[in-house]
Amino acid sequence: MKKIFSFILLTIFLSLPLSIKALNLGTDDLLIFKNYTIKKSTTINEINNKFGQPKIITSTAFGGQAYSYYDDNYSYYLFLETDQNGTIRSYGAIGGSFKMSMYEEGDNVNNSYGYMTGIDISDSFSTPPHTYGAIQYNVTRDIMTAYWNTYANDSKYLYDLQAHGIAATKVMKSINGTIDRFTQDVISEDLFYINEQLKDRNSNLYDYASKVGKTAFFHHLGSSGSNLGNAYVPNPFLMASYAYKNSAANEYSYLFADFNVTSAANGKFSETCYYINPQMFDKRTTVALTSDEEAKLKNVQEQYKIYCSIADEQGGVISEANLFSEKPSYENLPLVAGKYNKFFLDYVTSYLNMARVGIGLRPLSLNLDIAKSAQYKAVLSSYNTAHGLDGGHDADKPEGLDDEFYDIAMQYAAENLYYGNPLISVSTALNDGDGESVTLGHRYNLLDPYYTEWGVGGVGSGISYNWQSAHKFSGYQMDDTELVAWPSNGIFVTNIIYPSIGNWSARFYKNYQITSETTVTVENLVTNKIYEINNNTTNKNRILRITNFGQESQVTFRDDNITYENGDVFKITLHNVKNLSTGENQDYSYRSVFYSTNDFNKKSVDEIIVDREEVILGIGESYKLSVQTSPSDATIEVLNFASSNAGIATVRQDGLITANKTGIATITIKSAIASKTVTVRVKDENDNIPYYLPGDLNQNDIVDMPDVYIALKIALNHIEPTDEQNQIGDINNTGNVDMADTYYILKISLNIA
Repeated sequence: MKKIFSFILLTIFLSLPLSIKALNLGTDDLLIFKNYTIKKSTTINEINNKFGQPKIITSTAFGGQAYSYYDDNYSYYLFLETDQNGTIRSYGAIGGSFKMSMYEEGDNVNNSYGYMTGIDISDSFSTPPHTYGAIQYNVTRDIMTAYWNTYANDSKYLYDLQAHGIAATKVMKSINGTIDRFTQDVISEDLFYINEQLKDRNSNLYDYASKVGKTAFFHHLGSSGSNLGNAYVPNPFLMASYAYKNSAANEYSYLFADFNVTSAANGKFSETCYYINPQMFDKRTTVALTSDEEAKLKNVQEQYKIYCSIADEQGGVISEANLFSEKPSYENLPLVAGKYNKFFLDYVTSYLNMARVGIGLRPLSLNLDIAKSAQYKAVLSSYNTAHGLDGGHDADKPEGLDDEFYDIAMQYAAENLYYGNPLISVSTALNDGDGESVTLGHRYNLLDPYYTEWGVGGVGSGISYNWQSAHKFSGYQMDDTELVAWPSNGIFVTNIIYPSIGNWSARFYKNYQITSETTVTVENLVTNKIYEINNNTTNKNRILRITNFGQESQVTFRDDNITYENGDVFKITLHNVKNLSTGENQDYSYRSVFYSTNDFNKKSVDEIIVDREEVILGIGESYKLSVQTSPSDATIEVLNFASSNAGIATVRQDGLITANKTGIATITIKSAIASKTVTVRVKDENDNIPYYLPGDLNQNDIVDMPDVYIALKIALNHIEPTDEQNQIGDINNTGNVDMADTYYILKISLNIA
């Protein structure tokens, strides 16, 4: 009963607008900013007289307008939102020695609890914590309910909010001295409404990127959620708070915030903030695979089939619940090694072999004796680490551990010790994010061309990340491999690059050697972007390191501006590589093809379905198309929306059509292989609806030879067509009247079309 009573008290407490430290403002005072008091009765005109005209004005879901004030040096920021009567409903500031009822500049972090008390932008890691900015509200619950009903029904409010958020972020970047790296003015309209388009089909930009191999275009900053019982609604300070201490490579030039309404009735929403490289939708060329790459791709596909078949045999679910046939015990002596079910060991082996055969290496065979040793070593490492003993490659033998257990654990000297369960440990060890940043020994054990067998083991609560795994290797076979690169010199399976590639590398095993003069050029043959990498840079986002191991030699490099996605083909050129047969330095090039296994099961959108194939609007009116795709399990695609005549009707990338002037326009919606057209008829001021006979260029209600003659002159650029003629004569919807249209109009006039 006490617990229930305490919970009730806590619920009541959190629902009240309480404050640990209430600041000394008058009853009608909202905000003191630069020694100017903004009251509940203060008008925007009065604020303009004090601070000048706002730099940004947009509409707001409070019913009025949102205003951003800041100077050219971005030294302060003032944000206000009004309702339809001009009353201030939200107010926020960065700098300017601001004071509000709950927050003030330089204050400690998070002084308040309760309904609509706002949020702050703080540095909680400084001593003492420091508040740079904050936002609060002058609202009632009825006002907030109306806000959510308005906000949830029109994405323009979120789009407009981005501009204010970018301005607030620039002020925060000015404070931390990184504004020179943040050059964004506003989010791309197309990029924003592509995200809205995807949300209409229960996806979003990041989900789309994950499924098509474009996650390298995103730099995730943070996510959270809120509702009417909490302190705030979508606002520019959220973007600024996520971004001000996070920086990304220069090409990640767009800050993007997505506020996804999960319940308009309760004001519930989730928020996610990213830096995005807007080049993710740049036009791309198709690069054909070589015969060698085709052969390697086929081998990857075979390994992928094995990988999938193992999961299918387990009902499609590989989880911790069905991994062990015998659970390990590693916290106290006596140790119990435990044993994985063989299907899981095979599953991890096929996963690793996708990476190996993509390079052209032989697949490793699972050896259960080696796997047993790896399992014993994982248990021993976990125990030793928890008890202050050496749990590494030369692990201590704990007092009281029997010799047999220790001897089995210490067999097979070639090994990796890596965090994560066996499957994740392979992925992260390949990318070697926390290992040797230069030699990348974990990666090159997994990709060693001479090993023939391996085994893997793992236990929970080990060295780090709550799981310790061990990989062990054995066997030796001669091999002609000259180079092993990562990303692969061959087919690079993008599904294996979790969470990211890490450092790129290239290791020679014969014929060539890296030299102290070696530099690297990375060229994306699909986008034609080129990256030059050398060891002279001081940029932490671009490195080059050289390591030689006798006959083997390696270059490790990275440039965080490099973006990648499924279908990319990179040409990597190593300059000043020594040819061991001639003794001369030369260039050495190889290709890496980025390929997602998702493409093996890809289903394309083959039909686009719209709720209306004809839309009739008055000038200035809008209509949002409802668009679905078929088959229902098709791989998510970004659809392209285009208008044949933007002067008459424009269309956003989320399907919103807006009528601009009287006439007829065609909206075309395209996927990779499917298309759909919608006719838009814009009425004149007398509500007359225009109708044109296709091909009737002289508009005499019949398609005849004079129309053919006009079409021919337009197609040959002998005359300039009117907008109406372009609409009437553009039969094939290419945007202009061409010879194909002329031929079709001829067939209509001869009654053979």
